[in-house]
Parts: sequence; C-alpha cells; structure tokens
Amino acid sequence: MFRKHFFIVMLGLVQPCKATFFPSAMGPYALGVGGITASKNDPYAAFNHPAFIAFLPSKSVSMAIQSNYFIDGLNYMGVVGNYPLKKYGVLGIGCGSIGNKYYNESLIKLGWSKKMNPKLGLAISTDYFRLQIPENQKKVIHKLLIEVGAYYQFNQRIYFAVKLFNPFRTQIAEYQNERLPFLIHTSCFFDFNEHLALAAEWEQKMSSLGMARIGLEYVWKEKTRWSAGMFGKPLNPGFGITLERNKMVFQFSCVYHPYLGVNSGLGITSKHLSHRLE
Repeated sequence: MFRKHFFIVMLGLVQPCKATFFPSAMGPYALGVGGITASKNDPYAAFNHPAFIAFLPSKSVSMAIQSNYFIDGLNYMGVVGNYPLKKYGVLGIGCGSIGNKYYNESLIKLGWSKKMNPKLGLAISTDYFRLQIPENQKKVIHKLLIEVGAYYQFNQRIYFAVKLFNPFRTQIAEYQNERLPFLIHTSCFFDFNEHLALAAEWEQKMSSLGMARIGLEYVWKEKTRWSAGMFGKPLNPGFGITLERNKMVFQFSCVYHPYLGVNSGLGITSKHLSHRLE
C-alpha cells in the first residue's frame, strides 16, 4: 500500500518533467526565492546554475536537507563545495540524492565558471546521473549529462542569464524512447537599490509547457536577507531567510503547495575555508 501511494504522489509531482524526479532548483536559497536557479548569492550554484559559481570566490562547503511535503521518499540531501582557481575561474562540485529503497536518484555535478570580463561570464558542467528503480528489479542506470551557462551584466543594476541543461536529451530507457529532459532557463535581474532586488525566470522544457518564476530579495541589516517568490500552476508561494554570522551562513525556506502542503529546506554554509587542495 505504501509503495502504491508513493508512486502516485511522485508521478503527480513530476508530471511536467518526464523521467526524472530531481527538482530544477535545489537548496534552501533557490526554494525561498521562487525556485529561481540563477543568483549571485546562491551557495548552491554548482547545482542550480554553473555560471554563478564565478560569484563564489571564497572556498566554502554547503550542506542542505529538504523535506518535500513530509512524504517519506521525497526528502532530498545535498552537499556543495567550491574552490577558486585564481585567474582560471572557480570550480564547483555538488552531490545530492532523493528517494528511498523503492526508488532513488543521485546526481553529482562538476562545474567550472569564469568571468571573461567585467560583464560576461561563461560556464560548463559535467553531471553524473544515477537512477535505481524498485529493489525487486535490481536495475541501476548511469548517465552523463552536460550543462552550459552564461550571464551578462548589462549595467550596474540589470543582468541576464541563460542555462542549457542536457541539450543532447540523454536516453535512459529504450521503452518509448524515454529521455532526460532538455531544459532552457532564461533569467533577468534588477537591483532597485542596495537593499532590494527583483528576479524573473522562465524554464522551458522541450515538447512541454514552460514555467514562470518570480522572486525578490530584501537585505536587512547587512547580514540578514529575506526572500520571497512564487512559481508553478497552481501557484506555489514561498519565502526564505538567510543569516550570516562570521564564517557561517544559515538558510531556511518554505514553499506552500495548495494540495500537497509544505515543502521546507534548511542549509548551512561554511565560508572562507583555510585548508588548501594539494
């Protein structure tokens, strides 16, 4: 009975995105700003948008957990780290997992990003995707994916970003030619002032409906940031808070789904790590 209900819920959640249950945006920051994947302030950029790894110049490690509607099997865990390569850009790596013994997916991303000039940044990411279907079939699928991304800062207040996820539409099953989706994310940001910023993003799945996301962030007392946003149909409103204390950053976010309930995330980041990679 549990297995039946588990798969009914999973299929309902991911209907717009065939073949994979991993969300497009991961980590509490993106969750709290309406699911927008591109942001200069997102420590989970290695997962969400490789171009913005370039805005994380310090060595750091971030860990996140996410409870999707308090349903067993939909909980997500992830770890992300980044390492500056001086004039050669910034390297980011992330690994995450979602599911349980009946079905689970794992994702490892290795991304590189570089500011080509004061306005333009480019990035590429190689992703390892692992899918394990119900335990009685003992079947595991391994696939490699590619992501490319870029941002352009039009002026001091406006910048644009684009990301292409899996442009080669990697096949994961011969049956009905099942493939991981090809996603295009286009994003736009506007900084009103030093305290308030607005963002909008459009996610387009090939041969499927797209999704709009909007969000805002308000900086309060320098080291505290409030965020809010909405996405999906029906609308999923959400909010988040980021607290920075010394070398630690704490983040919490919450999204409400009209039918499924609450989706919450919690993350912690350790910045300016002093150890060296030999």
